[in-house]
Formats: sequence, C-alpha cells, structure tokens
Amino acid sequence: MIRTLFLALLAITVFAPVAQAKGLEVGAKIPALAAKDHTGKDQTFDSLKGTKGLTVVFIRSVEWCPFCQRQVMDLAENAAKFKDAGYPIVTVSYDAPEKLAAFHSKLKPGVTLLSDQRSEVIKSFGVLNENYAKGTMAYGTPFPGVFVVSADQSVKAKFFKEGVQDRPAVDELLSSMKEPVAAMDPVDEFPQETTAPVEPVMDGAAPVTDAVDTAVEPAQETLMPAEPVVDAVPPAAPEIPAAPDLTMPETSVPEAPAVDVPVAPEASAPTMPVMPTPEAPAIEFIPPTEDMPPVEDADAPADGTAPGGL
Repeated sequence: MIRTLFLALLAITVFAPVAQAKGLEVGAKIPALAAKDHTGKDQTFDSLKGTKGLTVVFIRSVEWCPFCQRQVMDLAENAAKFKDAGYPIVTVSYDAPEKLAAFHSKLKPGVTLLSDQRSEVIKSFGVLNENYAKGTMAYGTPFPGVFVVSADQSVKAKFFKEGVQDRPAVDELLSSMKEPVAAMDPVDEFPQETTAPVEPVMDGAAPVTDAVDTAVEPAQETLMPAEPVVDAVPPAAPEIPAAPDLTMPETSVPEAPAVDVPVAPEASAPTMPVMPTPEAPAIEFIPPTEDMPPVEDADAPADGTAPGGL
C-alpha cells in the first residue's frame, strides 16, 4: 500500500504541469548562499565561486527524479569547461546530505551538491514550486533551472524551461558566460584607405595635385605577408627623348664647269632650180566655111541598121 502510494505520488510529481518560474531577474543581486554540501561541509558563495562567478543549478531531487540525475551527470562530464570559463558548477536541492552522499558515492559526478532541506535558498531565489501542498513528498522542490552568477553576486543569465523534463543544454550555458564583444567604432571596424599627397614633378611636367591611393591589397597566395607601403609616391614618368630629325640636310650641288661647245653653222635649205613652164601652143580656131565638105559616116549602112547585126 505504501509503495503504491509512493509510486503514484512520484508519477504526479514528475509529470505534473509546471508554471514558469520568475525567480531573480538578470542583473539582480543574489541573497546569501549558505548550505552544507554532500560531505557535510558548510559552503558559501565565496567558498564555491570561481575566477568569474558561479553556476547555480536548482534540481528537484537526485534520489527520485531521473531527469535531475541525468542533468547532473551531463554537467559533471563538462565540469572542466565550466571551471575553465570561471564559473564552476554547484547544485541545490531539498535532498538531505546523506541522500546526496549516497548519490555521489554511487555515480561520482565530481561536482558539489548542496543540501537545502528547509528550502531556504530555494525560496530566497524565488524558484519554489508552490504547486505542491505542504506535507506532500514534492513540497519544497524548486522549479528546475540555472542561474549564472557573476563574481559580484549579480545574475548574469538565467535559464528555465516549460516542463520538468526539459533542461538547458550545456552549450547554451557556456555561451552565456562569454564576455560580450564591445561595439567597435565604424572607423575601427571598417578602416578607411589612407592617402598621401604626391609632390609635384619638377621635370617640366604639370604639378600633380590629386592624392594617390597608397593602399596596397594583400598579395594572393603569398607565403610571407607583404610589408605595407607607407607614403608611397608613384615614380615620375621618364622623359622620352625627342626623336632624331630624319630630314636629309640640304647639300649644295657644285656647278659644272662651263665648256665651250662650238656652234655649228646654220645649214640653209638647198634651193631647187626653177624650171621654166613650157608655154602651150596657141590653137588657132578656124571657123567653118562653106567650102568645107560635110562629114559623112562611111561606115553606116544604107538601110540605117547598126553594123555588126546590132
């Protein structure tokens, strides 16, 4: 009968819905922390804190809460990381010192277990679970959660989940212990490229007045970093000599000596002798006279036909 009642109460305690705990706010000072550990030794915040503070883990019980047992073992496996970060781990529960000693001797978690039998520390942190009535087995248990406390006893961060089976991850706790990175001035965060004025070139060229960018980009795939160039001024362009004059020089041609050439006498065209034109004989026109006989055609036939049969 007693065993059945115990198991029923245990089931109600473990799986009962849990309201979100308020507890101390971030930045608030914690009250005095004083309790006996699993060895029966009195401990305080100053005796437990590390170089930067303390990680205070509130659990329900290492005797009957399996979620709390698993959480303690997970934290114990990473206890060195918390210590190196400056925030060693300490657990707080309403378990009696002998219950804590039995758990520690059996599993050897390697972390300090504090006994808060009267729940005084639990109440002072504001994490008492008041969903359980006085006289019940679960009365006096806290809401499971974690406070990261700085060395000045102020709350740096806190972690509480919705259900009793949910616990903050180790990485989540360790991340909260990192110091915030101070905001950088835009000029420091994105340095501007420096410029240096260029001295005017005195070789007859016009003076250079524009600033020359002296920022040097890092060389690609170099084994040694390139040394920065300080006040680098680009060298003046070398003066190009004028091209030689390829024009042929004018040369004087010596005059040829005068040569006396005999002038040939003018040849006159030969004159042709003029031949006398013979005079045509004078034709004397003799007018016809009646004494001249008429000319007859002796060859003409008498019948008037043409000769030769024509």
